[in-house]
Amino acid sequence: TFPRAKEGSAPAVPSMSAPLLEKTPPPSRPPPSKAYLNKQKQAVNSTASPSPGAAASLSPSAATSWAIINGERSFRGAVGACCFLSWARTPIALLVTLLVWWLPVAIAAPLVVLLPPLTFLLLTFGTMPKQWGDPYYGFVLWVQKLRLTTQFVQFNGARVEGRVAYDLRALKPKRELRKTPLPLGWGLVVADYREEEMDAAVILGNWFGETLSTTLIPVARVLDIVRLAAYHLPWGWRSAPRQTSFSAGENPVKFVMDEVGAVYPKIHQQWADKTGDEALAHFCRSGLAAHRVELAPEDCPYLDADGKPAKFVVRTNEMATLDVKEGCDRYGGDAYFGADWRPVAIVRKETPEQCEWWSTLVDKVYRPGDGYKWEYAKFAFRSTVFTLVTFVDHLFGLHMQTSELVMLATREQLSTDHPIRRFLIPFTFGAITINDWARTALCAYGGTTHRAFSFTDGGFA
Repeated sequence: TFPRAKEGSAPAVPSMSAPLLEKTPPPSRPPPSKAYLNKQKQAVNSTASPSPGAAASLSPSAATSWAIINGERSFRGAVGACCFLSWARTPIALLVTLLVWWLPVAIAAPLVVLLPPLTFLLLTFGTMPKQWGDPYYGFVLWVQKLRLTTQFVQFNGARVEGRVAYDLRALKPKRELRKTPLPLGWGLVVADYREEEMDAAVILGNWFGETLSTTLIPVARVLDIVRLAAYHLPWGWRSAPRQTSFSAGENPVKFVMDEVGAVYPKIHQQWADKTGDEALAHFCRSGLAAHRVELAPEDCPYLDADGKPAKFVVRTNEMATLDVKEGCDRYGGDAYFGADWRPVAIVRKETPEQCEWWSTLVDKVYRPGDGYKWEYAKFAFRSTVFTLVTFVDHLFGLHMQTSELVMLATREQLSTDHPIRRFLIPFTFGAITINDWARTALCAYGGTTHRAFSFTDGGFA
């Protein structure tokens, strides 16, 4: 150890005769005097850069202290640093820090992230048709209602001009298109909506502007993905739809018009009688079933009032074998008419009385004058025609086969300047977009077709 030197003299030199490695206990230091403590306090209270004279007036240790060299620190910073250094090692301090600083962030962040979807869900539930027995179906109808409203806004009062609608400069070159298999489509494929030519915005019109209109198509696709997820995921809406009926005295037409009356297409025909025999003849001769009218066989066993065989027939009994949901009757019915288009009979395929549902179906004949049975047979026949034409003839036959295949052939096999491709533009315009929409909204389990009609999953397939 070095002995303390007196002030003003040279430092003492250790004695060479003393053993340097000898372990000697350090001398005990006396407590600091009051004058020394006052000088230390003056050093702390001094400025960050004291003058050389002020520093020289302090003791050597005070003149080189941390406070003199670095200056004074704020009380908050000193206390915070001391608290952190003292408490950071303890779990309680970490928990307090987490609660004070991160808990508000942890609460606010999910709210900010979830606020848009929650707002969307509340607006959707508040505006969708109320299908209390099947809320998922209400959401499906809401998506269709939104599309109908959008198209009404775009095309209400619009005039189609060939030079404006069909810009030949926007035709895309011949190449293989991206396609998606059609659900339950027996090998059919549908082109992706992004393959639409003349820009995707044309299918919605340019009322929103080209950029926003182009964005609406992916938005609608997102809604379809949400709809499919809500149907297929285990925690989604129930996958077995419940059939609900209108209450006694409830007007179905009023229910529909209350939902879509403001955007419903203009009605050009008014049928005073919708369920009578004359209305049935008009329905088949000049209405929805006109393209399915056939000549009855010459030896037809069903005779008119004059004893002559029926002349015309509309057949729908091929749908009688399809399974339907519990509580629903079978589809089907062949309607026979005389040469004057008066109804002769409706023949339905039905399960024999007192037999199980899997028994072989037999023909049951309903004739005018059978009272409520005749009215029921007409109702079942009209419902079958509507289902057959909508689902089979229009959706699959027209959209997914004729329209889609013609469009694929022209886009993948014909160049933009080929005369046949240009001639077919008015007949395939917008087909890619509408068919791809129909693929997700109508041709899949849980879609509008599956839930609106009476098919089971097996019958739908």
